[in-house]
Amino acid sequence: MVTIRFLDGGDGVTKPVFDKKPSTSLRLFGEAGDQVFALNSSRLFPEKPINLGNELVVCEFLGRWDPFPEDQDKARPETARQILAMKQQLWRAWIKQQKSRGKVEILQEL
Repeated sequence: MVTIRFLDGGDGVTKPVFDKKPSTSLRLFGEAGDQVFALNSSRLFPEKPINLGNELVVCEFLGRWDPFPEDQDKARPETARQILAMKQQLWRAWIKQQKSRGKVEILQEL
């Protein structure tokens, strides 16, 4: 994957800086992630560079590998814990939103 960053050279001219090292911090979400995961052996490159704000990313499909079953078994408890934490966070956020939207009206004092 080649990352192209656009930096201001100080003279008002934006210059591309090419980084051919694989990114260890690149996070692709939404449309960018969809473009990468749509690549396959018959479509090695996206139709155009992926725009990430001030960066353009060009990537190449290298292949797919099925994970080893023993690695999946080792990762399963941690994955389950992460999914449970995400569900709990989502549930709390939804409850908070419902409470803020809810209208409580006391019709009669007891």
